[in-house]
Amino acid sequence: MRSLAVRRMSGGAFGIAVALAVLIGGSAFALARSGQGLSAATAVCKGSEVRLLNPGRCRTGPSVGTEADARLRPSHRSRRHRLPKSPEAPQETTASTELTAASAPTEPKSSSETTPPGLAIGKGHPAKFSGVDPPDPAPEEPAPEEPTTTPPPPEEPTTPPPPAPEEPTIPPPEEEEPTTPPPVEPSSCDQTVDSTSEAASALAAAAAGSVVCLADGTYGSLSLSSSKPAPGVTLAAANPGAATIGSVSVSGSGYTIARFVIDGGVSISRNVDRTVVDHNRILGGNHYGVFVCTAEPPDQCNDTAITGNVFAGAMDEDQIRANVFHDGDGDGIGLLVEGNEFRGNQERGGHNDVFQSVWVGDHLVFRKNYLHDFGGQGFFVKDQGTAIDGFIANNNLIVDQDLPCEPASLCSGYQLSPWQVFGPIANGEMKHNTVGWGSGGGTAVLTGTYINIEFSDNVFNRLTVTNSGGSVPSMSGLNNTYCDSSGWGVPPGSSVDCSPDFLNPAAGDYRLASGRGINWVPSAQHYGP
Repeated sequence: MRSLAVRRMSGGAFGIAVALAVLIGGSAFALARSGQGLSAATAVCKGSEVRLLNPGRCRTGPSVGTEADARLRPSHRSRRHRLPKSPEAPQETTASTELTAASAPTEPKSSSETTPPGLAIGKGHPAKFSGVDPPDPAPEEPAPEEPTTTPPPPEEPTTPPPPAPEEPTIPPPEEEEPTTPPPVEPSSCDQTVDSTSEAASALAAAAAGSVVCLADGTYGSLSLSSSKPAPGVTLAAANPGAATIGSVSVSGSGYTIARFVIDGGVSISRNVDRTVVDHNRILGGNHYGVFVCTAEPPDQCNDTAITGNVFAGAMDEDQIRANVFHDGDGDGIGLLVEGNEFRGNQERGGHNDVFQSVWVGDHLVFRKNYLHDFGGQGFFVKDQGTAIDGFIANNNLIVDQDLPCEPASLCSGYQLSPWQVFGPIANGEMKHNTVGWGSGGGTAVLTGTYINIEFSDNVFNRLTVTNSGGSVPSMSGLNNTYCDSSGWGVPPGSSVDCSPDFLNPAAGDYRLASGRGINWVPSAQHYGP
């Protein structure tokens, strides 16, 4: 009896326990569905070990929370690979958010606590969702906006990178003013006459420094014999080039002849000092252009200058013949030949040269002359018994040596030398000359004994150093250019270039950017009256 009663009580108690469990489970389920009693539902799940992996999900078995899970899973699938929300995004109000707000711990767990083994959380990849969304961060007040002005891009360095190495590019020097400006303007005439006899008388009576002018017209020959103290006297055309005179014979010292057309040449007698032939047009014919010192040693002529003239046409012999010139005043110049234009010379069988020095002299300066469109020899120094002491031949342009000999059989198929300097010469230099280019052109020759001579910065087409003057000259030098040496030697510091890059040879500009050769152009010079 007792046993039966006990069994009945036990069975009744068991039934009551089951009923209570069902009642409690159903209430929790109902509360979960309706969104109420979240704390009670959470209390039911607190004992589940599933909470350790998924603290936001309450699932103790396959029959518990099934319907709630079905409501949550679609939202999770759609947001599994969504990038984290920006702070400005509005909060969602889904059930999963409400559940998370009630069940999420107050402090977030570290990634080691929330990430299953084998899933790395790398930069840029969202962590594996735990079943509910993480709480949305509280909205932040937007930071004050910066001005919308776009900052300027960073400046490039102000110093450009160095250019690639280039050949030295020395720019050509500026064109120079004419070597000798036009000498006498009509307004400077102290007296004007209209005959050569009146001119000779006026000059004889004139005080030192006076200018006597000859009126326009064509006149015969003129002789100047009375000597004048320094600074001498001047005979000039009243209007440049408008007066033509025949030959001029100078046997007195201290005369300047300027701005005439001279048809007969100028002859300077022995032992005459301080003669100047300046800015005239000297025509060709059966005479010398200018004969400096019709003498032999021991006679001489001191301090002669031939400047700014045009020598036009072939002469009986030379356009300039120079003998026994001498520096009498100690200024370093015995004979100055500077800034002249020479054209039209031809070899006629009389050794017709542009410039020829014979006998001996001292302190010769041949500078900045323009020789072109000619034949015969150009610059020729020879026959001195002793050295020319003081020898300067600089900055000369010699081109287009292309006129044939007369008759042509005298030099058939070749040209004579445009530049031929026989020693002995001493204490001087040949620098910045441009010789032998253009059409025609012979071979330049350096020969004989040279003492203390520099040969530098020259540009020669054909150039040789020979022993035809008795020995091969010795000289110093650098920066020379040549094209052909005919198998002979060349001066020191010489290099081959058969196509120099002249700036504009068609216009007469034979300068080089390198600085070798001449540094002037003929068009910038004043030649003749």
